[in-house]
Amino acid sequence: FFFFSSPQEQHTMTTPTTTPTANANGYHTNNNPTPHRLTEGANATPLEVIGSSATDKLVIVMVGLPATGKTHIAKRICRFITFFLDIPAQMFNVGDYRRKLCGAHMPASFYDHSNAEAVAQRTMACNAALADMIEFLTHEGVRVAVYDATNSTRDRRQHILKTLTAAGVGCKKMFIESICDDENLLEQNIRTVKLLTPDYRDMDPEQAVTDFKERRSNYEQVYEPLNEADGSHIKIVNCKKFIVYSIRGYLPLKVVHFVMNLHTRPRTFYFTRHGQSEYN
Repeated sequence: FFFFSSPQEQHTMTTPTTTPTANANGYHTNNNPTPHRLTEGANATPLEVIGSSATDKLVIVMVGLPATGKTHIAKRICRFITFFLDIPAQMFNVGDYRRKLCGAHMPASFYDHSNAEAVAQRTMACNAALADMIEFLTHEGVRVAVYDATNSTRDRRQHILKTLTAAGVGCKKMFIESICDDENLLEQNIRTVKLLTPDYRDMDPEQAVTDFKERRSNYEQVYEPLNEADGSHIKIVNCKKFIVYSIRGYLPLKVVHFVMNLHTRPRTFYFTRHGQSEYN
Protein backbone atom coordinates (compact mmCIF):
# COMPACT_ATOMS: atom_id res chain seq x y z
CA PHE A 1 0.00 0.00 0.00
CA PHE A 2 1.15 3.55 -0.69
CA PHE A 3 0.06 6.51 1.41
CA PHE A 4 0.31 10.11 0.24
CA SER A 5 -0.02 13.23 2.32
CA SER A 6 -2.12 16.16 1.17
CA PRO A 7 -0.49 19.40 -0.08
CA GLN A 8 -1.59 21.06 3.15
CA GLU A 9 0.12 18.35 5.21
CA GLN A 10 3.25 18.57 3.09
CA HIS A 11 3.36 22.32 3.58
CA THR A 12 3.15 22.06 7.36
CA MET A 13 5.85 19.39 7.70
CA THR A 14 9.05 20.87 9.15
CA THR A 15 12.44 19.49 10.05
CA PRO A 16 13.04 19.48 13.82
CA THR A 17 16.01 21.47 15.00
CA THR A 18 18.00 21.34 18.19
CA THR A 19 18.77 24.42 20.21
CA PRO A 20 21.82 24.52 22.50
CA THR A 21 20.82 24.95 26.13
CA ALA A 22 22.89 25.43 29.25
CA ASN A 23 22.83 22.72 31.92
CA ALA A 24 23.32 23.16 35.67
CA ASN A 25 27.09 23.38 35.24
CA GLY A 26 26.84 26.04 32.60
CA TYR A 27 27.88 23.78 29.74
CA HIS A 28 25.94 24.00 26.51
CA THR A 29 24.24 20.82 25.37
CA ASN A 30 22.01 19.87 22.46
CA ASN A 31 18.52 18.49 22.87
CA ASN A 32 19.30 15.16 21.25
CA PRO A 33 16.46 13.53 19.31
CA THR A 34 15.04 10.38 20.87
CA PRO A 35 16.21 7.03 19.47
CA HIS A 36 14.21 5.52 16.63
CA ARG A 37 11.49 3.18 17.86
CA LEU A 38 9.55 0.63 15.86
CA THR A 39 5.78 1.00 15.84
CA GLU A 40 3.83 -1.29 18.10
CA GLY A 41 0.28 -2.58 18.31
CA ALA A 42 -2.02 -4.67 16.17
CA ASN A 43 -1.35 -2.69 12.99
CA ALA A 44 2.44 -2.61 13.33
CA THR A 45 4.45 -4.00 10.43
CA PRO A 46 5.87 -7.46 11.32
CA LEU A 47 9.64 -7.40 11.83
CA GLU A 48 10.02 -10.25 9.36
CA VAL A 49 8.48 -8.10 6.61
CA ILE A 50 10.93 -5.25 7.05
CA GLY A 51 13.89 -7.62 7.35
CA SER A 52 14.64 -7.06 11.04
CA SER A 53 14.16 -10.54 12.39
CA ALA A 54 14.68 -14.22 11.67
CA THR A 55 12.01 -16.91 11.60
CA ASP A 56 13.91 -20.01 10.43
CA LYS A 57 16.56 -22.20 11.97
CA LEU A 58 19.86 -22.24 10.10
CA VAL A 59 22.47 -24.96 9.66
CA ILE A 60 25.90 -23.91 8.43
CA VAL A 61 28.14 -26.71 7.16
CA MET A 62 31.84 -25.89 7.00
CA VAL A 63 33.90 -27.31 4.12
CA GLY A 64 37.64 -27.22 3.52
CA LEU A 65 40.99 -28.90 3.91
CA PRO A 66 42.75 -28.80 7.30
CA ALA A 67 44.44 -25.49 8.26
CA THR A 68 42.15 -23.28 6.19
CA GLY A 69 40.58 -21.47 9.15
CA LYS A 70 37.24 -23.32 9.30
CA THR A 71 37.08 -23.55 13.09
CA HIS A 72 38.10 -19.92 13.54
CA ILE A 73 35.37 -18.79 11.15
CA ALA A 74 32.79 -21.06 12.81
CA LYS A 75 33.59 -19.74 16.29
CA ARG A 76 33.39 -16.13 15.16
CA ILE A 77 30.04 -16.71 13.43
CA CYS A 78 28.57 -18.25 16.59
CA ARG A 79 29.85 -15.41 18.76
CA PHE A 80 28.50 -12.80 16.35
CA ILE A 81 25.03 -14.35 16.13
CA THR A 82 24.75 -14.95 19.87
CA PHE A 83 26.00 -11.54 20.97
CA PHE A 84 24.69 -9.16 18.31
CA LEU A 85 21.53 -10.93 17.15
CA ASP A 86 20.62 -12.57 20.48
CA ILE A 87 20.00 -15.91 18.76
CA PRO A 88 21.26 -19.20 20.27
CA ALA A 89 24.17 -20.49 18.17
CA GLN A 90 26.42 -23.47 18.73
CA MET A 91 29.36 -25.04 16.93
CA PHE A 92 29.70 -28.81 16.64
CA ASN A 93 33.34 -29.57 15.99
CA VAL A 94 33.85 -33.13 14.72
CA GLY A 95 37.50 -33.03 15.81
CA ASP A 96 36.40 -32.74 19.45
CA TYR A 97 34.16 -35.80 19.07
CA ARG A 98 36.94 -37.72 17.35
CA ARG A 99 39.36 -36.96 20.19
CA LYS A 100 36.81 -38.20 22.75
CA LEU A 101 36.17 -41.43 20.84
CA CYS A 102 39.64 -42.23 19.49
CA GLY A 103 42.12 -40.11 21.44
CA ALA A 104 44.10 -37.02 20.50
CA HIS A 105 47.49 -38.19 19.28
CA MET A 106 46.51 -40.03 16.11
CA PRO A 107 49.12 -40.37 13.31
CA ALA A 108 48.58 -39.11 9.78
CA SER A 109 47.81 -42.66 8.65
CA PHE A 110 44.59 -42.44 10.68
CA TYR A 111 43.32 -39.96 8.06
CA ASP A 112 44.19 -42.17 5.11
CA HIS A 113 40.91 -42.87 3.30
CA SER A 114 42.11 -46.35 2.35
CA ASN A 115 42.28 -47.21 6.07
CA ALA A 116 38.83 -48.78 6.48
CA GLU A 117 39.01 -49.12 10.27
CA ALA A 118 40.01 -45.48 10.73
CA VAL A 119 37.31 -44.32 8.27
CA ALA A 120 34.70 -46.17 10.35
CA GLN A 121 35.91 -44.48 13.55
CA ARG A 122 35.94 -41.05 11.97
CA THR A 123 32.46 -41.64 10.55
CA MET A 124 31.28 -42.52 14.05
CA ALA A 125 32.59 -39.17 15.30
CA CYS A 126 30.88 -37.34 12.44
CA ASN A 127 27.55 -38.99 13.19
CA ALA A 128 27.84 -38.30 16.92
CA ALA A 129 28.33 -34.60 16.21
CA LEU A 130 25.45 -34.68 13.74
CA ALA A 131 23.13 -36.32 16.30
CA ASP A 132 23.94 -33.66 18.91
CA MET A 133 23.36 -30.93 16.36
CA ILE A 134 19.94 -32.33 15.49
CA GLU A 135 19.03 -32.49 19.18
CA PHE A 136 20.07 -28.84 19.53
CA LEU A 137 17.86 -27.85 16.60
CA THR A 138 14.77 -29.61 17.93
CA HIS A 139 14.28 -26.94 20.59
CA GLU A 140 11.73 -24.26 19.84
CA GLY A 141 12.69 -20.90 18.42
CA VAL A 142 15.26 -19.65 15.96
CA ARG A 143 18.65 -21.34 16.34
CA VAL A 144 21.89 -21.53 14.41
CA ALA A 145 24.07 -24.65 14.31
CA VAL A 146 27.52 -24.78 12.72
CA TYR A 147 28.79 -28.23 11.72
CA ASP A 148 32.56 -27.89 11.73
CA ALA A 149 34.51 -30.56 9.84
CA THR A 150 36.38 -30.99 6.57
CA ASN A 151 33.27 -32.45 4.85
CA SER A 152 35.62 -32.96 1.94
CA THR A 153 33.47 -35.23 -0.26
CA ARG A 154 30.12 -34.64 -1.88
CA ASP A 155 28.83 -37.91 -0.44
CA ARG A 156 29.58 -36.71 3.08
CA ARG A 157 27.80 -33.41 2.48
CA GLN A 158 24.77 -35.15 0.99
CA HIS A 159 24.71 -37.48 3.99
CA ILE A 160 24.43 -34.47 6.31
CA LEU A 161 21.55 -32.96 4.32
CA LYS A 162 19.69 -36.27 4.07
CA THR A 163 20.09 -36.93 7.80
CA LEU A 164 18.65 -33.50 8.64
CA THR A 165 15.69 -34.13 6.33
CA ALA A 166 15.08 -37.62 7.73
CA ALA A 167 15.10 -36.21 11.27
CA GLY A 168 12.37 -33.75 10.30
CA VAL A 169 14.47 -30.70 11.09
CA GLY A 170 12.98 -27.76 9.26
CA CYS A 171 15.80 -25.34 8.62
CA LYS A 172 17.71 -23.40 6.04
CA LYS A 173 21.07 -24.83 5.05
CA MET A 174 24.20 -23.25 3.66
CA PHE A 175 27.82 -24.26 3.13
CA ILE A 176 30.91 -22.21 3.84
CA GLU A 177 34.03 -23.42 2.04
CA SER A 178 37.38 -22.04 3.15
CA ILE A 179 40.14 -22.36 0.55
CA CYS A 180 43.79 -21.57 1.20
CA ASP A 181 46.24 -22.05 -1.67
CA ASP A 182 48.65 -19.37 -0.48
CA GLU A 183 51.63 -21.40 0.73
CA ASN A 184 52.90 -18.67 3.04
CA LEU A 185 49.51 -18.22 4.67
CA LEU A 186 49.08 -21.98 4.96
CA GLU A 187 52.46 -22.41 6.62
CA GLN A 188 51.60 -19.64 9.06
CA ASN A 189 48.26 -21.27 9.91
CA ILE A 190 49.94 -24.61 10.59
CA ARG A 191 52.68 -23.25 12.84
CA THR A 192 50.62 -20.70 14.78
CA VAL A 193 47.35 -22.62 15.15
CA LYS A 194 47.57 -26.33 14.46
CA LEU A 195 50.68 -26.99 16.54
CA LEU A 196 48.80 -25.66 19.58
CA THR A 197 45.90 -28.11 19.25
CA PRO A 198 45.60 -31.21 21.49
CA ASP A 199 46.59 -33.39 18.50
CA TYR A 200 50.17 -32.05 18.58
CA ARG A 201 50.64 -31.01 22.17
CA ASP A 202 54.06 -31.89 23.63
CA MET A 203 55.29 -32.96 20.17
CA ASP A 204 58.44 -31.78 18.43
CA PRO A 205 57.36 -28.83 16.21
CA GLU A 206 59.09 -30.00 13.04
CA GLN A 207 57.82 -33.52 13.45
CA ALA A 208 54.33 -32.14 14.06
CA VAL A 209 54.46 -30.01 10.91
CA THR A 210 55.54 -33.00 8.83
CA ASP A 211 52.76 -35.17 10.26
CA PHE A 212 50.13 -32.51 9.74
CA LYS A 213 51.11 -31.93 6.12
CA GLU A 214 50.82 -35.65 5.52
CA ARG A 215 47.37 -35.60 7.10
CA ARG A 216 46.34 -32.73 4.86
CA SER A 217 47.68 -34.60 1.82
CA ASN A 218 45.40 -37.55 2.67
CA TYR A 219 42.38 -35.24 2.54
CA GLU A 220 43.54 -33.65 -0.71
CA GLN A 221 43.39 -37.01 -2.47
CA VAL A 222 39.60 -37.22 -2.05
CA TYR A 223 38.67 -33.54 -1.78
CA GLU A 224 35.76 -32.29 -3.90
CA PRO A 225 35.20 -28.51 -3.91
CA LEU A 226 31.71 -27.07 -3.63
CA ASN A 227 29.76 -26.41 -6.80
CA GLU A 228 26.21 -25.45 -7.72
CA ALA A 229 24.98 -29.00 -7.11
CA ASP A 230 25.69 -28.54 -3.38
CA GLY A 231 23.20 -25.67 -3.09
CA SER A 232 23.58 -22.38 -1.25
CA HIS A 233 27.17 -21.59 -0.36
CA ILE A 234 29.93 -19.05 -0.04
CA LYS A 235 33.56 -19.73 -0.91
CA ILE A 236 36.31 -17.88 0.93
CA VAL A 237 39.62 -17.87 -0.94
CA ASN A 238 42.71 -16.86 1.04
CA CYS A 239 40.52 -14.70 3.29
CA LYS A 240 40.19 -12.02 0.59
CA LYS A 241 38.12 -13.38 -2.30
CA PHE A 242 34.48 -14.41 -1.92
CA ILE A 243 32.16 -16.33 -4.22
CA VAL A 244 28.50 -16.37 -3.17
CA TYR A 245 25.95 -18.67 -4.74
CA SER A 246 22.17 -18.73 -4.23
CA ILE A 247 22.02 -17.41 -0.66
CA ARG A 248 18.79 -15.76 0.47
CA GLY A 249 17.11 -14.93 3.75
CA TYR A 250 17.75 -12.76 6.76
CA LEU A 251 20.14 -14.96 8.74
CA PRO A 252 22.10 -16.44 5.81
CA LEU A 253 22.76 -12.96 4.42
CA LYS A 254 23.79 -11.72 7.87
CA VAL A 255 26.33 -14.54 7.96
CA VAL A 256 27.61 -13.73 4.46
CA HIS A 257 28.05 -10.05 5.32
CA PHE A 258 29.87 -10.92 8.54
CA VAL A 259 32.20 -13.43 6.88
CA MET A 260 33.09 -10.99 4.10
CA ASN A 261 34.19 -8.49 6.74
CA LEU A 262 35.97 -10.97 8.98
CA HIS A 263 39.67 -10.26 9.52
CA THR A 264 42.02 -13.14 10.24
CA ARG A 265 45.29 -11.27 10.60
CA PRO A 266 46.52 -9.17 13.55
CA ARG A 267 45.80 -5.45 13.35
CA THR A 268 45.96 -2.42 15.62
CA PHE A 269 42.84 -0.75 17.03
CA TYR A 270 42.68 2.67 18.64
CA PHE A 271 39.84 3.52 21.02
CA THR A 272 38.77 6.98 22.13
CA ARG A 273 36.23 8.04 24.71
CA HIS A 274 33.76 10.54 23.33
CA GLY A 275 32.07 13.28 25.35
CA GLN A 276 29.08 12.81 27.58
CA SER A 277 25.65 12.67 25.96
CA GLU A 278 22.14 11.97 27.10
CA TYR A 279 22.05 8.31 26.07
CA ASN A 280 25.34 6.98 27.45
